[in-house]
Amino acid sequence: MAVLEWLFSVSDELLFSDGIVDTFGGLTSLRPRRLQVLLQACTSIRTKRAFLLLARHFKHGWYSRLDIPAIELGRGKRQLVKNGVLDREYQVTVPPRFANAN
Repeated sequence: MAVLEWLFSVSDELLFSDGIVDTFGGLTSLRPRRLQVLLQACTSIRTKRAFLLLARHFKHGWYSRLDIPAIELGRGKRQLVKNGVLDREYQVTVPPRFANAN
């Protein structure tokens, strides 16, 4: 829950800063069932998309066990980074190294 709150409170400019990215990379032991409940209860589309994008980027084992279609991710594109690259899966603009062009 704390990581979701942290992503919610940080500005777009800092969302992909070294501190957040490094911390997120270390989240290897989250419980997918508990995380599923938290993500479904979260009301911030921006927060959920950023969280899932970072989880996918780091290839966390728990990411593949999430039921992503059950998580409301809203509609339309969101800009998280100015002059970023569109991640097609989550429909957000991000720094190029985080984008999934598929």
